[in-house]
Amino acid sequence: MHPVKNEIFATADKINIDPKGFHREVDSYRTTEFGLYMARGADHPQFGYLESWLLPELSLRVSIFHFRKGCEKPQDYYIDIVDIDVSSATDEARPTTASGTSNTAQTWRTRDLYIDIVSLTGHQVDVLDIDELAEATAQGLISAEEAEHAIEATLRAVEGITRHDDDVPAWLRSLDMPIDWAHPDSITLTPPMKH
Repeated sequence: MHPVKNEIFATADKINIDPKGFHREVDSYRTTEFGLYMARGADHPQFGYLESWLLPELSLRVSIFHFRKGCEKPQDYYIDIVDIDVSSATDEARPTTASGTSNTAQTWRTRDLYIDIVSLTGHQVDVLDIDELAEATAQGLISAEEAEHAIEATLRAVEGITRHDDDVPAWLRSLDMPIDWAHPDSITLTPPMKH
């Protein structure tokens, strides 16, 4: 059973520190009232680019994996159930604004709660890894409260997506969370890492 996966999104430095501790350069971070958008290259053998939205109110990370030719999967969105923490730290090394106040840098942190949802628009969603959640809870890797929170977030997402004709963006628009994505033509896949 793998431990909880933690990830860091450092917006000021345009770095994403993945669960294995690798520092990934980020092409784009964008903060909105409801979440954080990230876009970056990926040297994974199956996909070469990753876009994600972190949505703290829903405890969700909604991602699009841009798969390499021959590695495509029947999914539009991959949704991780996560705890999201946002902290702000004033960086004195950064220039002050015209009003004399310091710029504020945000660091977003996610703690994966094991359950995932796979969505292909127009089709019933697939909920994955509930068995992992149960095992992680039994082993004390997450608390009973965290497990309950993960189940509640999953049920809310599944119910909302289903009610909106199995359309993730339509559900999020109904919650005033209009997520958007890069145009596919603007994305260049990162070459896979050579072993």
